[in-house]
This record gives sequence, C-alpha cells and structure tokens, in this order.
Amino acid sequence: MTNTVRDFVEAPSQMFEEWAWSRDVLDLFARHHKTGAKIPEGLFKGMQASRAFGRGLATERQLFLAILDQEYHSRAPGFDTTTVIAEVQGKTDPFAYVPGTHLQSSFGHLIGYDAGYYSYQWALSIAQDVLTRFKKEGFLNEKTAADWRNEVLAKGGGTDEQAIVAKFLGRPANDEAYIGFLKGKN
Repeated sequence: MTNTVRDFVEAPSQMFEEWAWSRDVLDLFARHHKTGAKIPEGLFKGMQASRAFGRGLATERQLFLAILDQEYHSRAPGFDTTTVIAEVQGKTDPFAYVPGTHLQSSFGHLIGYDAGYYSYQWALSIAQDVLTRFKKEGFLNEKTAADWRNEVLAKGGGTDEQAIVAKFLGRPANDEAYIGFLKGKN
C-alpha cells in the first residue's frame, strides 16, 4: 500500500536510479580492480551515450502496456484478453502480435495498479524534472538532498504532490526534462 497518489508513487525511485549514472557518485566507488583508477572519461561518455539507445522503443512498449491496461480495465467483463492484446498491439506497436502468445499472463502490474500502469511514464516525467535541480546543484549536494527529503519525501501523501514538487523545484513542474530524456539529451 502506498501513501501517495499513484501518479507520483514511482517518481522517487525512478529519480534515484540516476545516481548510479552520476559521475560524482560513480567516482566514489567505481574503480579498476587492480589500479584503483576511476572510470576513464571516454568510457563514461560512452556509457552515457549508450543509455539512450532504444529509449524510444522502450517508451513505446511502456505506452502499449499502459493502453492495454486501460483497455482491460475499461471494457465490460467477458472479453477475450488475447484478442485485446492483438488489437492494441496492432494500433500502437511496430511489432506485430505473435499468435499463440499470452503476454497478459506475465503482466504482473495488471493487478494492483488497476488501470494505473500509465503512472510509470508520468512518474518518470516528474523524476526527470526533479533531477534538473540535482543536476544543477549536484547529486551530492547536502542542502538539495535535505530539501528533497524534508519538502517531498517526508510529506508522504499528506500534501498535494504537485505542490511539494513545485516547492522543491522553485517553479511549477513541466515536461521539458522528460522530453529531453526521450531525445537522449539527458
């Protein structure tokens, strides 16, 4: 059970995933096993560039799953779930449905998220926006981290999530960072 709106629940974890890609953080522990040397700059830049590879396709997949989730939860009972997958995939995915497969049997978030799977991309947009402050002030900046903890995480579901994110950012949230992320620019 979460104590925040579904649209926000994944934002903190998606934001924290970025620490593993921060040069400042990697330099604390990522070293050559023999020499102790930090990751060479060329390799680090290559790692960063490779992250964007396939991001559009991965996002398209997430949108397909979100639409499928909505279809399953908005149709009257009694429909054939495999037929719905084929329909949705035919409209949203560049890859054709493969007959005889049953994706729905392994789509764990159909239950629990209850037509809320879209929230993964929504939360990613929030997370990318929140990261703009950390990228500007530093991933290891103690004041920024304390503000995140005190102004956002400590509030839980007790305060409107849009309001606390806006307070943390010092401006209303927007999707510019998310669009940049999708384009491989951050």
